Amino acid sequence: MADFVILPISNTDDDDIIPIVESLKLKERTLIICDNPILEEKKLPNLIIDSFKDVPSLIRKIFAWKEKNNATFRCIVQLDEEFHYRVTEAVAKALELDCFDRHTADLASNKYLQKQALDKSYLCNPSYRIIKSVRDAIGFNFPCVLKIITGYGSSFVFLNKTNEDIKRSIAKIQDSNSEDSCNYMFVPHETPKASFDSRTQFILEDYIPGNEYSCDFMVTDGPTKVIRLVRKFSSSFGFFDAFLLFNPDIESNVEFSLVKLAAFCQKVASAMGFSRGVCMLDFKFCKGEFYVIETTIRPGISTFVDLMKSVYGWTTIDKLIDYKLGNILDFSIPVQSGMVVYLTTRKRGVLKGISTESLSDSGLHIVKISLFYKPGHVIEDNAYNNFSSMLGYVLVQDTPFQDADSILSRVKKGVKIDVEPKP
Repeated sequence: MADFVILPISNTDDDDIIPIVESLKLKERTLIICDNPILEEKKLPNLIIDSFKDVPSLIRKIFAWKEKNNATFRCIVQLDEEFHYRVTEAVAKALELDCFDRHTADLASNKYLQKQALDKSYLCNPSYRIIKSVRDAIGFNFPCVLKIITGYGSSFVFLNKTNEDIKRSIAKIQDSNSEDSCNYMFVPHETPKASFDSRTQFILEDYIPGNEYSCDFMVTDGPTKVIRLVRKFSSSFGFFDAFLLFNPDIESNVEFSLVKLAAFCQKVASAMGFSRGVCMLDFKFCKGEFYVIETTIRPGISTFVDLMKSVYGWTTIDKLIDYKLGNILDFSIPVQSGMVVYLTTRKRGVLKGISTESLSDSGLHIVKISLFYKPGHVIEDNAYNNFSSMLGYVLVQDTPFQDADSILSRVKKGVKIDVEPKP
């Protein structure tokens, strides 16, 4: 019998799921369970396509696959945040695999409960409150950020400078929910002590100035290790133009060291009750202090997964699977750097074409160009995200921290995006 890892991946876009799967080093020992049928085209050796809507049915499929392939399961890696990790929990219980504590999963799934836990551990955390309407925001400082309680990624995150902004932000969320009542973002969150509804309850928090970063950190019986670090670049609040993958200990002009960040990550893990595995942390470093934006009990998922594979030769999902299989690993961050730059446009209409030929004259070490859409794609406004106007990305290697802004500008100038009005 062969030992396998179960990897459930739900509600992930094509441009994220394909690099995640293609980058896996241990595909032959990983059973991938996904709700995106595009993976059927990849001819993966071990795959179950499932909607995640009927967990008992999914468990029966897993047992059938196990019997057919004469397999045993060593562990499960959770990537089902939008279901509050309940799919992972149910599968782990059915297969008698180790799993996180339900309280930890609730903290990872619920921004309000998470902030309370961080407060109890005396970690820097933006001031916050739950609101249902603009009346509940009276007395809160501006600028402030409005989020849904159980959201993830950059959707349904709004910067507000006035009470009217808060009113409009709430209306956008409610309008979106009425248009798509099945959106995973709005799955109610039930805990032993309280019930939360992202359709009617929102988090309001202080806006923290400064650069935003994201990291993955590994929690083991030994010292906590930071295994991925990116700086985010943004031209409009909540959505990012680029991610810079770097090691702060070999760069100049970085505000903190890996040792200092790892010590903070250990405190975050303790506050969450997380004892083993990989966590993602979004944070800011302001006036000499780390501020938690949010954290969760899985590796970060974005285009920087593809960047890690290109620059490092591995991803943090690979590291987590290796660790769960009992392999001895090097958790240090390599010295190489890289950058993923999104190809975006402010124009609205029909995509006519994207020209990247000038990038060859940019002097940059371009390792990959990935385009999401073909000509004919309609670019339009969306109340809660700008994914329609994100048309692809460019991966660049050898990108010093101090040159990142210049590299971002050179990539943008090297790409021509033609958009024509809708007929």
